[in-house]
Amino acid sequence: MRHPELVRGLLLMRITGGAFTASRLPETYYGQFIRAAEQGGMQAVCETTFYQECIQAHPANRDRLMAMDPGQYISVMRHWLAIFLQGPRVPVLGMTTDALQAIRVPTWLVPGNDLTHVSRHGREAAGLIPGCELFELPVVDQDVTALPFSAWAAHEETLATAMADFMRRVMDDGA
Repeated sequence: MRHPELVRGLLLMRITGGAFTASRLPETYYGQFIRAAEQGGMQAVCETTFYQECIQAHPANRDRLMAMDPGQYISVMRHWLAIFLQGPRVPVLGMTTDALQAIRVPTWLVPGNDLTHVSRHGREAAGLIPGCELFELPVVDQDVTALPFSAWAAHEETLATAMADFMRRVMDDGA
């Protein structure tokens, strides 16, 4: 949004939006980590499942996290949480209709199919982004909190081919 001249294209999958998502994600993204830092400092943050995965992927992340002041970490997380809570809910959390309509780079969007990534919100977002290409998989909406990406395993080749095609067209148009 701030530097469209640096972006050739935008790939979006599984848009998050709606009341259910807005009630669930503040805890997922911020609340659990704020509490961990309050109760046990950065050691407790490092022990959360999310950060354990980050540390496993890149062991140096542990040193970075442990070097942080817990008070500063909590302050930043509370600030981000406040911003998150103030933003719009539909169709995309944190994105106003004006912001979606202001996107001026080629955009390709795949709606999700669970309660966190509501397909209707993905379609609505695609309709607001000028020139957005909507790519819908032959999947059925599921009444579950969030499907893992592995639920789309049967469609990986289709997605990869479609993404590569979009990126190729964007690069050809911008060359």
